[in-house]
Amino acid sequence: MKATAVAVLVADAVMAFGFVVGFNQLGTQSPVDAILPVALFSVGITGLLALVAALIGHRWSSGPPDDEPHALSPPTLDQGFAAFGIGLVAIAAVGWRWGVAAQAAVVAAQGLALLLAAERGVVLTLRDDPARPSTYRLCLLTPQAVLLVGFAWAALSDAGIRPFS
Repeated sequence: MKATAVAVLVADAVMAFGFVVGFNQLGTQSPVDAILPVALFSVGITGLLALVAALIGHRWSSGPPDDEPHALSPPTLDQGFAAFGIGLVAIAAVGWRWGVAAQAAVVAAQGLALLLAAERGVVLTLRDDPARPSTYRLCLLTPQAVLLVGFAWAALSDAGIRPFS
């Protein structure tokens, strides 16, 4: 298995772990408590790992892209840097306890970034572009984006922040 595939697999596992802990907090406590693990794991640490995967994939890619995209292909450099920037802000929001509104904002920002990446992937797929992502990646990006925006919305609503409440 290539190093890029391992990095992508680890990033996906950390994101899933953040969602599992977030849903556990959502079921046992409240959405305000659920936003912290989602911000830390699903956005923060996953953002750092996405940049690592993008850099490894960019460094080791040689020649034209394959005819058929792979399921564990790394994100593009722009997606990796965007995830890294949002991830750093998410880690800072959790570490320095900026509050529910800041944590929800970075979670929603990452959700919107993933939604834009999914939209770009759909357009590239429709154009049959060689840089298109795999169908597996597209089917994974959209639910991740919806879950991130949903967690942010629920936390803002539960915290009584208008216009979400």
